[in-house]
Amino acid sequence: MNKLPSLSKGEIDFFNENGFVGPFKIYNPEEAKSILLQIRKKNSNRSKAIFNNSVDYDRHFDIPELTAHIGHPEIIGRIQSLLGQDILGWRTEFHAKFNGASGTAWHQVKTYQFSSGHPQILPTLELANEPYDLTVWTTFTESTKENGCMKFIPGSHKKLFYDENKTSKNALEGEYRSIDSGTDFYGYDFSDYVIDPSWNPDDEEIVALEMQPGECVIFTSLCVHGSYPNTTKRSTRFAIANRYVPTHTRVYPDLEEFDSHGSHFDLKNYATVLLSGEDQFHHNRVTQTNVHGEKFPHYPRKSNHVDIENVIISIWKKTLSINENITPSDNFFDLGGHSLHMMDIQTEINKHLNINVKISDLFEYPTAASLSNHVETIMNNEK
Repeated sequence: MNKLPSLSKGEIDFFNENGFVGPFKIYNPEEAKSILLQIRKKNSNRSKAIFNNSVDYDRHFDIPELTAHIGHPEIIGRIQSLLGQDILGWRTEFHAKFNGASGTAWHQVKTYQFSSGHPQILPTLELANEPYDLTVWTTFTESTKENGCMKFIPGSHKKLFYDENKTSKNALEGEYRSIDSGTDFYGYDFSDYVIDPSWNPDDEEIVALEMQPGECVIFTSLCVHGSYPNTTKRSTRFAIANRYVPTHTRVYPDLEEFDSHGSHFDLKNYATVLLSGEDQFHHNRVTQTNVHGEKFPHYPRKSNHVDIENVIISIWKKTLSINENITPSDNFFDLGGHSLHMMDIQTEINKHLNINVKISDLFEYPTAASLSNHVETIMNNEK
């Protein structure tokens, strides 16, 4: 298998600062348009779709082109740079903006609770300044300001502007159809969720991301984003949003069904897709085949070392309340750590890496690099 692409340090730093990064080329334009033609042909046949409604969620289970797309190496390699190697695909969505359609209002999402009243994703290892939900938005047509390209407010992922615990006055009661909806946000008025009603981004803050067919942008839904209206007479903008989480995240926690976008979703046929690495947490139902028995792409875990370092650094950040970057060579005690932190550090490392690190190990290996080497040795000896 060819080596997967990855984000450069500059691209990772850009994402951490802005909440999005891209665009990246996934397909050439002609290939993208050919895939879109197949999606359109197969979309009308919903006999194998896992949800019996008109909202096009999770068609990667019955449309083979989307089975391949959700695990495309140009996508998975890059999100591994941000989420680590153990990755679940938990949702795909169609994003069509027809000529004359209104823009999608500014919005910011953490748990996706706004749409159904229940959190749809919950991390069990929420680490300081680490993303736990990434969207890869790929356009299969030209995406311009005129036909409704995406727009972002850089850096807005660092602060909550919207409260998903609020209730929308305009939450849907009937079935939602994007083609004839007059609302700004898929049937919801997201202004109902804004924390400060007087908040409005300055025009100079806004980044409009125009893209060519086959290009994608990677972002956290905590980054405030939206799209422009389609003011053209004939141009339709069509994109697919893939959503990914690390395996420690609970998807649709404690739900067997839910209502969203004016439709009912029965989860009896739903499962997350293990696209990369391993699932050591077993929080979710997981599948590796679509409804036709075809396998989703899967990329085996590489060396544990980098991921172990990242977990250790994240635990240090959380325990020491540090927001700045920590390098693998930084000394725990130089960062302000002391013996009173050790029990919490030990508990978190043993819990999330499923090993038995001793307090004495934390003193003997005071950098993330040296401690991860020790942890990897323990893991290898236990095999």
